[in-house]
Amino acid sequence: MFIKFAQQSYDMKKRILLLSHIPPYPAVGGDHIRICQGVDFLTRHFEVDIAFITHRRDVVSQKSFNSAIVNEYSFYVPPVLRALQAVRTIVNGRAEVVNHYDNSAMRRFVAAHAHEYSFIFCASTVMAQYVMGLNGVKSYLDMTDSLAMNRETAAKMSHGIRQYLLKTEARRLKLYEAEALKYFHRTAYISEVDASFICGGTKCIVGNSVSFVPEADCCRHTPDSRNILFTGIMDYEPNVAASSFFAREVMPLIRRDIPDVTFTIAGKSPSAKVRELAALRGVCVTGFVESLTPLYRDCALVVAPMLSGSGVQNKILQALACGCCVVTTSKGAEGIEQLSDSLVICKADPAVMAACVVQLLHNPEKRRKIGELGRRQISEGFGLEHTDEQYRKFLDM
Repeated sequence: MFIKFAQQSYDMKKRILLLSHIPPYPAVGGDHIRICQGVDFLTRHFEVDIAFITHRRDVVSQKSFNSAIVNEYSFYVPPVLRALQAVRTIVNGRAEVVNHYDNSAMRRFVAAHAHEYSFIFCASTVMAQYVMGLNGVKSYLDMTDSLAMNRETAAKMSHGIRQYLLKTEARRLKLYEAEALKYFHRTAYISEVDASFICGGTKCIVGNSVSFVPEADCCRHTPDSRNILFTGIMDYEPNVAASSFFAREVMPLIRRDIPDVTFTIAGKSPSAKVRELAALRGVCVTGFVESLTPLYRDCALVVAPMLSGSGVQNKILQALACGCCVVTTSKGAEGIEQLSDSLVICKADPAVMAACVVQLLHNPEKRRKIGELGRRQISEGFGLEHTDEQYRKFLDM
């Protein structure tokens, strides 16, 4: 189903089309934050139409969040069609996630109107399929992070049929990503780690900017707090694995030394596996919260014990921007090596991580100094001016 929300007429020389696999707004979660960042930049410099896939009939008009958007086109995919797309993966041999966002109505729309725009901006890897095969259309791809690398790291942690399926998906995605690069003038990645995973194409790095919370609202941390915070979209498998690992394997070891320690898991759409963690002693699963700022302010530290995934962890950037002390793994720190002085990086081992957290909980002054350094480094390297310059280079402006 295709829904058009608004139509206006603008100079074609300045018109561009942005393709997204989700409605960009509201900016909740890593994918949304990244795409909104792109939309915000593009609407400051071009007349922007957006076309996106949605799995909800009641999608909110994107112009209510960003009035600079000219036209928006929504392509609804009903549940029955999503189920059929999963079956197609068996038949056509393409990656499941690529089939998941394949929509015939959007294909017809892009093919019919692509030449009306100065260029097409694909805001995610899976949207590259709508440009592949078009002739004479200038296009840019914000691949952000490699989906193939994401599946590969997840496969290493899995067993049996799940491992087989993840390896198969990773192999198919790697072929798809390499092929996609041939159709784009340039491709943007969020980090050198992701860019180096895929061969070919003209690559640029475009990082994420971070919204700063006023110092008075977030930097008055409670010195005697015993609460540990984890944030994220809680049906995203790397977040499910990380929070489960910490709650089930690390927290019991911390509690031996600090009995009143608590662990808060905050973020929308907690999976059944995450909801089960609330039954554990000292663990709270909040679900969606309107603002994370009070949680950042009241926690002792933030953990991002990532075991899998790809790209850059926005949860870490935002926590640092709020002056929090952050404990993570080498996987969590990938792509933000320049912030290593502001992070406490631990081996993904329960005993090692527990000992590290216990030491920090007993040392509020050390936590404060680490948090202050992180906030300062974020302000110096992840501000809007920095990412704007990266977008300009990426788009030949």
